[in-house]
Amino acid sequence: MAIEIFCPFCGSKTNTRTSVRPSLLLVQATVNCPSCGQLKAEFIGQLTNVKRAVYIDCPEVTRWEKTEKEQLKETGKRPLTNEERLNQLKHDASGQKWLFVDEEAEAKAKERAREKTPLERQQARQGVSARYQ
Repeated sequence: MAIEIFCPFCGSKTNTRTSVRPSLLLVQATVNCPSCGQLKAEFIGQLTNVKRAVYIDCPEVTRWEKTEKEQLKETGKRPLTNEERLNQLKHDASGQKWLFVDEEAEAKAKERAREKTPLERQQARQGVSARYQ
């Protein structure tokens, strides 16, 4: 579906003459009105608040006799927001935890991989030698 821009003078749909993409998320176009001929304007559109969809397995759909929308309407429940769905997945034992980073394990791995400073190495040596005295 294309974006429809209407003429502010007569209300008709405008035509796009030329368009360029100055950047990945930005489009600039020249529009005019073929109906009244009074409009020639620059249109600038930008994608903002870009989010990436997370697609997950949905095995329960094979047991449905009605759409999810119909089921929610019948039960009086509201649909989950994306944030609620992600939180549910993070705590779900369905085997899809691989979608999320285990922040605690990642922090421990970084700590183990971190090089010790010269002072930390010196303190460790002193601790070892103190045990043997």
